[in-house]
Amino acid sequence: MIENKKESTHPPLKRYRSNSMGNSVAYAGLLLVELILLVIKFIYTTVESIIRTFLPPLEKSLKDEIILITGAGHGIGRELALLFAIQNAIIVCWDLDEKGNNETKQILKIKGYKRVYTYKVDVSNRQEVLDAAALVKQEVGSVSVLVNNAGIMPCRPLFSQSHETIEKIFNVNVLAHFWVNQMQTLNYILD
Repeated sequence: MIENKKESTHPPLKRYRSNSMGNSVAYAGLLLVELILLVIKFIYTTVESIIRTFLPPLEKSLKDEIILITGAGHGIGRELALLFAIQNAIIVCWDLDEKGNNETKQILKIKGYKRVYTYKVDVSNRQEVLDAAALVKQEVGSVSVLVNNAGIMPCRPLFSQSHETIEKIFNVNVLAHFWVNQMQTLNYILD
């Protein structure tokens, strides 16, 4: 067997390396500048952290703010309604569970908070969200704080869920946030 080897007439490729001292000095200078900047940023953030530890920023007052809480009929939504009511905010409760929503309102009224409004709203239904938003704006005013809390979690293995349940989970836990945020954005644009 005859091998057909062609020898290259070109020399093998070598990495380009500059032997000049100027490049080394430039890189060393750049490294020094970067280290100085790092030390300055470190000192600045350390001083800022120490100052913020002893002088934290003032909390925003929620007095007379209109706060809309989705999923306010029970659980975290109800607890948030109680916390915001303590700060003298106007509370707007949205929930599909009308009974739970009214219980939240009654609990707040017993504690002495009168500025509580409840609406039965299916947040997974875009048109219902937009209609309820218009009603809230007309009856209460423009919402200044939105707590998008509504969610469902059927506790069964995924493969034992029906496709209707999976769609409902997705509609409430994902799409509803878009509809409510879209409603809030439209309110700001139209004001």
